[in-house]
Amino acid sequence: MDIDPLKEERIAALRDEIEAIHSANTLYWTSQEHSRAATAEYRRRIERLEEIRIEFDQLTRPKPN
Repeated sequence: MDIDPLKEERIAALRDEIEAIHSANTLYWTSQEHSRAATAEYRRRIERLEEIRIEFDQLTRPKPN
């Protein structure tokens, strides 16, 4: 599957964002207590991950013939 350079760049940016979200989530998961603000941020990150999954799928889906 050939992906154009702009798509490859966007995919790389999404992967970087996933890594950053994972790091933030790891800190959240290992924390003893969760403030309301921390929990709200965690939920926003989870929602963003779903958006990333959708975008990643759209970028990597083969074009119909």
